[in-house]
Amino acid sequence: MPVKLGNEIPGTLANNKACARHLILISMGLALDGANRFKITAFENAATSVMLYPHDVKEAAGFVGGIKAIGGIGDSTAAVILEWVKTGTSARYEELAKKHPMEALTMTIVDGIGPKGALKLYEAGIKNFDMLVAAAREGKLPDKQKEAVLFAVEKVRVPHEEAKALAQAVIGCLKATTKLTKFEPAGSLRRKTADSKDVDIVSCTDSTADRDDALDVFSKLGQFIQRGENRASIRFTRNGRTMQVDLWNVPVESWGSALNYATGSKNHNVHLRMLAGKAGMTVNEYGIFKLEGDKAGERLGGADEHDLYRLLGIPYVEPQDRT
Repeated sequence: MPVKLGNEIPGTLANNKACARHLILISMGLALDGANRFKITAFENAATSVMLYPHDVKEAAGFVGGIKAIGGIGDSTAAVILEWVKTGTSARYEELAKKHPMEALTMTIVDGIGPKGALKLYEAGIKNFDMLVAAAREGKLPDKQKEAVLFAVEKVRVPHEEAKALAQAVIGCLKATTKLTKFEPAGSLRRKTADSKDVDIVSCTDSTADRDDALDVFSKLGQFIQRGENRASIRFTRNGRTMQVDLWNVPVESWGSALNYATGSKNHNVHLRMLAGKAGMTVNEYGIFKLEGDKAGERLGGADEHDLYRLLGIPYVEPQDRT
């Protein structure tokens, strides 16, 4: 799962964190530019790879092929990273900064505020995340947006059993009111960590109409945050505890890939992507595909979570061991 602003991985080296933030800002600037999703995703994935790299990215840049050796990084993103290492910025970033107020993108730390939403806030006089928090605390934002901003500031980790019970409550509601055929908590819950910051649930059915209906139902179970084609987010409250819940809603043929991707950890996902790339494949939440140039080609699997490990020729890794 790509890292985002405000969601840095603990223990990350300072240079790697700064470089990753640079790449994330570029990805969001490209989104404002209307760039294709592949280009945007390339910078998101490169940011995650740099964030997870156990050595200083500036040291990696000191030898031939060093940046590419980090894994999950293509030629164009490698060139940007190398330029950032040498100068502290990049031509790609500076080009985007001439067209878009990059400072505004710090507000995308708030769930439900994307690059375009941040731009609207900027145009309304709220220039960055700090100003956004101040506006929320002063009661200058609509109630829903105020709640989202303060939730981003105050979000805490919830003990495993409490988070699990909250997830099961959501699943119970969906089983009773939708035609989804399969559910499973993912993320840190499935990895059985001591606590969780939010809840991920993967679901599926053969019917596109049933998936759309289920997302409609889910979006009304709590405080709505956002909705995409195959995913929605809410804030759900149970026994006085509120957590963000993300529902991943995919076709049956993508069940295994979505479950694997949503389970994480980020480090494990990056490692699998690296192995897949070396084997001439690419993997995402929708499946495992042959890599044809820079794009996904023939579908190789994804309905079963074991498909990826089998195709890579490595043993299946239990969720709790995916560190």
